Amino acid sequence: MNRHREALLETMQTQDVYDCHTHIRPESWRLKWPVDALTLFATYPIIDAISSQGPARKNASGQVLDHQYFTNAQISLEDRWKYFEPLLSNARFGSFFRASKIALHAIYGFDELNSHNIHEVSARMREANKPGFYHEILAQRCGIKRCLVQCSGSQLDDLAPRPLLTPVYSGPTASKHNFTPFVEMLNNRYDLHIARLDEYLEALGRYLREIKEQGTVGLKVYGWDNWMYHDPDMATADREFQDMLAGAPGQPLLEATVKDAIFRIAGEINWTISMHGGGSYMDWRLYEPRRITDVITRHPETRFDIFHLGIPLVSQIVGLAKQYPNVTLNLNWAPALSETITRSTIHEIIETVPVNKVIAFGSDVMEDIEAAYGHLVMTREVIAEALAERIRRGRLDMEGARRIVKLWFHDNPEKIYGLEQA
Repeated sequence: MNRHREALLETMQTQDVYDCHTHIRPESWRLKWPVDALTLFATYPIIDAISSQGPARKNASGQVLDHQYFTNAQISLEDRWKYFEPLLSNARFGSFFRASKIALHAIYGFDELNSHNIHEVSARMREANKPGFYHEILAQRCGIKRCLVQCSGSQLDDLAPRPLLTPVYSGPTASKHNFTPFVEMLNNRYDLHIARLDEYLEALGRYLREIKEQGTVGLKVYGWDNWMYHDPDMATADREFQDMLAGAPGQPLLEATVKDAIFRIAGEINWTISMHGGGSYMDWRLYEPRRITDVITRHPETRFDIFHLGIPLVSQIVGLAKQYPNVTLNLNWAPALSETITRSTIHEIIETVPVNKVIAFGSDVMEDIEAAYGHLVMTREVIAEALAERIRRGRLDMEGARRIVKLWFHDNPEKIYGLEQA
């Protein structure tokens, strides 16, 4: 099994990769960011660290010990490290932490972060943070051809370097809460005076088609929220839309109706809907795969790429990909949520889902660009281990395993998101 695992890892080292979900900002933004050693742990390890601290979430000065405190360069590195070192030690055995630790070692040469080296690590990170950094980490070290970056309309024009960073539009800006500012943007863009929902949907469709022509390859929505508990209703939604323009809050039924139109448009322009399913930091009371089923069956002409394996409700999400032709699985972030769950689910996926419906990798990182490498290493490992185990059982041969690797890391994302044409 170890021999097969190593052979597969060697294959993966030379395999071009698509990073099929991330939140990376433009490189110009990262170059201005006051990076230090904690930046490397600022996206996901901090989630587990904060979870470990219990209900007392303030320091002696009354400051809330949250993500903003962790990354606030106005607070000395020593003070931030003082409060977060014991919390990070609680998280150091988890999968969230491991991706950052891999990057710390591979890129900066340190096995761990501690009070003795935190300033040296910070100095090396600042030295590396210069033009070309994205190309060095993402393209050269990781072998990534493109990163599909979730971004709002205001970020589409600034996203660079292109096409290494390729946009996926963030749908909530056009449908969630009070989206009057987005309506006004369309009014200004097209010299309109939108007053009714049908007028808005027509302008929205025009906008989505335009940004697709400009290189945006999909649209991201959340597979959990109040809107999923409402069927689209144009008459009621129109009244709620007019109320919203008059200052009222946006309503879930209005959001559901707008999203329904977005999904229809996506089918018409062959645009994939990226759907966040599972993970952490979500309200589990609003997450039911059955609600996702309602959406995908209402739009059989639209492709839905469901993220994160629906962890922890993995079998239900895998079942959707097996049954419905318009559903694909995207393993992005899944190994960081749990390497063990992901590894075991790969067996389930291979046994149930056609191999052309799976995407292997998405780093899902933000300011911690280096951690993309750690996430890729973890993804390669869990897939190599699962495939090697199937070879050991006699359920797969090396030729078939290598085909799966090429499909999942490269060919499938290229086809599912139309990247060969974008």
